[in-house]
Amino acid sequence: MSRSRSLKLLPPIGPEAQPLDAVAVLEPMILLYEFVKTLQQNINQVGGLGTRGSWLHTLREALLRLQMAQSSQDKLEILVETLLSEGCAQKRLVDLYDQTVQRSQSVGSLDVPWLATNGRLKFCFWGDGIYPEEWKNFDDSPLAFSYLGEPLWNRRQGISVVGSREPHVLSQQWLKTELRNFIADRKAAGFYTISGGARGVDQWAHKISLLTGVPTLAILPSGLWRPYPDSMRILADEILQEGGCLLSEYALIQEMRKFHFRERNRLISSLGAATLVVEAQTKSGSLMTGHLALEQGRPLYVVPGHPSLSAFGGSLELLRMGAACAASSEDLLNFWRCDASELKSLCSLP
Repeated sequence: MSRSRSLKLLPPIGPEAQPLDAVAVLEPMILLYEFVKTLQQNINQVGGLGTRGSWLHTLREALLRLQMAQSSQDKLEILVETLLSEGCAQKRLVDLYDQTVQRSQSVGSLDVPWLATNGRLKFCFWGDGIYPEEWKNFDDSPLAFSYLGEPLWNRRQGISVVGSREPHVLSQQWLKTELRNFIADRKAAGFYTISGGARGVDQWAHKISLLTGVPTLAILPSGLWRPYPDSMRILADEILQEGGCLLSEYALIQEMRKFHFRERNRLISSLGAATLVVEAQTKSGSLMTGHLALEQGRPLYVVPGHPSLSAFGGSLELLRMGAACAASSEDLLNFWRCDASELKSLCSLP
């Protein structure tokens, strides 16, 4: 099927043709990103592509072909042409594109001042050179993600930090002393921290990084244009001013949903050279992240806390499963002093 014929199935795109107000607001690259997120979100509803696995494979192959195009318009044409040639239902494809445009009509009214500064809103698609290697082996790898700021994962070594939204006083003291000492020690090595931007330990980790002059990456459980929680709106600006990054695998205006936390956590646990759980109750998100790190074969450290306190019930479970104990910053520093050959095997599942 020719490229020109495949485009006739979609509404006009670009500044020369604006069928809806939303298209006037959205740049072509934003529209391409939003369309890819719509396709992945509706992965089980697109006819003609067989199983979920074959559908994902087709989408990944289509996105790899985007590297041949220079403009966003050409990339969108290639994506549509590839999907149609693989048997995607034409009517369903047009419907999904319409949903993308209609969902984006409220974009212009959102209060997200940092998005308009210095053109820092960027996108990464499957197959791009800066796509994280750690995410490529996931069954549900993001087909695309958006980010603001610097792609820290592409050139620095970092630690993933998670914990309770209402940290115990023992955890607060550990963060203020041990985590700060550790981050300060690694500053000269081009280090960065990774967390999820949530209240409590996540934001403590981000703020301590900023105080020590180390950039930090926040991976959000919502779209960048609707940051969650609300307190991230202020912290996000500070993160960006200090050379950090905000990242999301969701559509720009996607609100947070509960199942997003597990999806977000798999990205956090896989990106750091090691994962640090500062505090985890039983059945908590930080316990889940610890489990994910072990499942991924990633080094895992846990602050022991106090065994008699319920606030550390999940922490104790992870230690019993084989996680390394991070009683002080020295335990973490010993890990980073290991040879590269030792890093891979240290603190992972037997």
